[in-house]
Amino acid sequence: MDQAAVLMELKVNLGLPWEKLAQRLSLTKQRVLDLVGLLDLPDEIKEDIRKKKLTERHDRALRQLLDKAEVLREVFNFIKDKKLTGEQTLELVQKIKGEPGFTIEESYNELKNLNSKKVKTKKEFPEIIVNECDRILKAINKFKSEAMDKSHKEILFNKLLKVKKSIDILLKGNNFYD
Repeated sequence: MDQAAVLMELKVNLGLPWEKLAQRLSLTKQRVLDLVGLLDLPDEIKEDIRKKKLTERHDRALRQLLDKAEVLREVFNFIKDKKLTGEQTLELVQKIKGEPGFTIEESYNELKNLNSKKVKTKKEFPEIIVNECDRILKAINKFKSEAMDKSHKEILFNKLLKVKKSIDILLKGNNFYD
């Protein structure tokens, strides 16, 4: 945090672009911008970073939510409660941004399920399909088609048709219809 403040002060005092400032300090421009980006976070988060309760990975993840202040605070409190690592926090934020219809808890549980599936054996494959079906059904039930424009509806329609065809093939191939 202190480095970020010093970098900002140097930029103002020297009037240099970030790239030139980074070169003078033997840093990459990205590293300088990552450090300065800390200053955009709420004070409570900055304080935890300063006290080393959060890592730079936590910081990078949380900065992705700067445009959603309420979600940022909720995720911040969630990662503190669950004592998530920086990597887990990055995954959680990406999940939240990728599937905004889910709560933080639901996104976290999805990640836990996905991570546990990575180590499962082939014998557990049907369980994976069942869990994915549950996830798809949940997303479909939350879906509101009137909020979509025509081109997105067409894309979704085509994707759902592909899913339907795959399901039909799976069911017929495994004699589910017998």
